Amino acid sequence: MNELISQLLYQRIGFDIQSVGSSMLDRVVQQQMQKFQCSAEQYLQGVQQSTDLWLSLVEAMMVPETWFYRYPKSFALMAELVAELLKEQLKSADPATPIRILSLPCSSGEEAYSIAIYLLNAGVAPQQFVIDAIDINRQVLEQAAIGLYRENSFRETDTGLRDRYFDSSAKGCYQLKPGVRALVRFNYGNLFAAGALGNTSYDLIFCRNLLIYFDTATQIKAVSLLRQVLKSTGYLFSGPAEAGVFSRAGMQSLAKAECFAYANTQLPPAPASIAKKSTLLNNKPLGSTLGSNNLASKNVASKNMPGSVKTAAGSTLPRQAIAGKSQRPAVKINDPTKTVDNQQAKVTNAANMLATIEQLANQGFLAEALQCCAAGYEQAGPSAELFYWWGLIYDSNRDSANAEKYYRKSLYYDPLHSRTIAQLSRLLKAKGDVAAAALIEQRLATSGG
Repeated sequence: MNELISQLLYQRIGFDIQSVGSSMLDRVVQQQMQKFQCSAEQYLQGVQQSTDLWLSLVEAMMVPETWFYRYPKSFALMAELVAELLKEQLKSADPATPIRILSLPCSSGEEAYSIAIYLLNAGVAPQQFVIDAIDINRQVLEQAAIGLYRENSFRETDTGLRDRYFDSSAKGCYQLKPGVRALVRFNYGNLFAAGALGNTSYDLIFCRNLLIYFDTATQIKAVSLLRQVLKSTGYLFSGPAEAGVFSRAGMQSLAKAECFAYANTQLPPAPASIAKKSTLLNNKPLGSTLGSNNLASKNVASKNMPGSVKTAAGSTLPRQAIAGKSQRPAVKINDPTKTVDNQQAKVTNAANMLATIEQLANQGFLAEALQCCAAGYEQAGPSAELFYWWGLIYDSNRDSANAEKYYRKSLYYDPLHSRTIAQLSRLLKAKGDVAAAALIEQRLATSGG
């Protein structure tokens, strides 16, 4: 039965059960059968024919994890882009046309409202922008329309901003002011349904942590649909684990740290040093190069090979992420022993390498980014930030086991690394381990972070 339900999820909304694991579907189906008091046969028939049963299943499978100002640097970049777009708009035939922004999936509204709040705070007039927010979960859409939020939704929002745009409510909740709520139009929608996005063209699209639920073929289809409604001069913001998907589809990374932003233009040719070594540039599917089995065995140096690297804990980390003639990473690192100040050189090398890893990952060169992770570990040593990116690259390739492993390594070196906590929490919730996710989040909450 669950295999048929899995196929139904994939056919209707593109949901790949492998993104969360079959055990989560097993648990959800059992919960749904108890909820509707039906047998397995009745549930299978009902989920295909009943709108209520189908929507309840979808809502139970999704992880509506979000909060205000998530990825805060991206909102600062968004404000800059909107300012530039408004300047260009003044030169057009219709300078009064507002900037159009789409949030999909919008979940319980924190992202869409964050967009509105940030623009208002930056001095953009309400009539200068329009925000559409779409989600497939009717339950969270109802919550979003109400605009009532608990403390956990403000983990990256200063109290001054919250006090300006929210009113305190009962039981520690905060009610968004009506003027802000009116700036967002919430609608139910399925990205893959015919005409779901209408005929509107958008200047900005926020599509975060949606593609992580899709297989490669569905990701490609989703990106194509999004680009059809994104203006040629428009920009798209993704989630950290999805960054490479948009680059490989031909969008150009804006190369802004922790923003995960892309221009809707063709990606320029890769630098020669990268192009020569990249197997991702030969029109091969990502899975053929970075499948979890390849990374775990065939293409990673084993502990018995001279090219492997040992961690402090004794585990083996890859020096090379892909098989090839070259035995060195695409980017060379200066040797700290040849500098006057070894410690300063080590710090500089680590910072340079992290910047290179981020750039490669955002541009979709995941194999090269993994090479740099291994090289950076060898020459600059372990760090929370390095292991965060190492985990994120595996996360981008849908290798949740390795992603979790490296996220946990990151937290070993910095138990309060907020971005690692956010990604690991999402990953744990996606596979149904809500209790473990709560423990990790509590660690940050109790520290005041």
